[in-house]
Amino acid sequence: MTETDILRRGTLAQARAALDEGRTTSEALAEAALAAAADESGEGARAVTAVYREGALAAARAADGLRRAG
Repeated sequence: MTETDILRRGTLAQARAALDEGRTTSEALAEAALAAAADESGEGARAVTAVYREGALAAARAADGLRRAG
């Protein structure tokens, strides 16, 4: 299951399992979410009013660092 699949059809439990098993990273999930928000053919244009890309990616990288540290 790709990051996009996790976001579109997955559950939080599946996302957590993918993170725990090393199949994805918080940064990859954040990138997929940001891409979805920017996709004019999807819901992002209607549902998202502001995107803080750098802040989201920084938080995702920090979460990945904490995960690596145990």
